[in-house]
Amino acid sequence: MKKLKNVDLIHIEQRLDSLKNQDLVARPPRGWIRFIREALNMSSKALAKRVGISPNTMSETEKAEIEEAITLRKLKRVADNLNCDFVYYFLPRKPIQTMLDDRLRYITEQKIRNSNLELSEEEIEKLIQVEVNELLYNKKMWDEI
Repeated sequence: MKKLKNVDLIHIEQRLDSLKNQDLVARPPRGWIRFIREALNMSSKALAKRVGISPNTMSETEKAEIEEAITLRKLKRVADNLNCDFVYYFLPRKPIQTMLDDRLRYITEQKIRNSNLELSEEEIEKLIQVEVNELLYNKKMWDEI
């Protein structure tokens, strides 16, 4: 199992931060396919022909995008035929390091509190720190407890 190094995490956080600084635009109500197609003054039939599908399938494709039932492969194919880049990524709601710290603290605290040991809060906190350091960057930290 490959351990994530602190340098790797710093690089990941930098890449994610650069995405956060972009002006993110919500998907148009009728979908990106239709939005761009109409901006180009292109009929659904013309786009279907460019993509190599039937007009009916093109209509289903636009509907599938709105319903979030379309494949990434299909979106990329349509985007290519609209002379667009297809961009896809996850943007974490919190920094990765915060998510790691929160998870480690949670599982460690659960483990200690479920041990039925009679410990002071200070002792629990010390044990949490020891356990957190032991689990740090271990993929098992995401297993159910």
